Amino acid sequence: MRALENHAVQDSGGGRYRLPKSEADIVIFWEGRKTKSPRPITLWMEPVITIASIARLHFDYGWPRSCLGMESAKWQFDFTAFLSKASATEHIAGEVKKSVKELDLMLRVYSRRAKKAG
Repeated sequence: MRALENHAVQDSGGGRYRLPKSEADIVIFWEGRKTKSPRPITLWMEPVITIASIARLHFDYGWPRSCLGMESAKWQFDFTAFLSKASATEHIAGEVKKSVKELDLMLRVYSRRAKKAG
């Protein structure tokens, strides 16, 4: 809420949010099929955590909004921080998981890939 109330992220309308270094808008509500009535709407936790991460970088650690982004260039990471507005190199890149179960799965997958790579 701190990020939204204090404009750490830009409200692009329609439940979409972005930052100056964002590669895409992110949405916090996922809308179900229009054919279903009532149409289901789900709060999507990963973008909420991503926005909270951005708020911490900005408010708690002093990163300028102009150096922060959501969704990296090739969609590998959920949030990014650059050393300057002009920089194209990510200094911080973070992946968000909404549960310990999802985090454990991601770590197992990356661990297997690392072992195969030698």
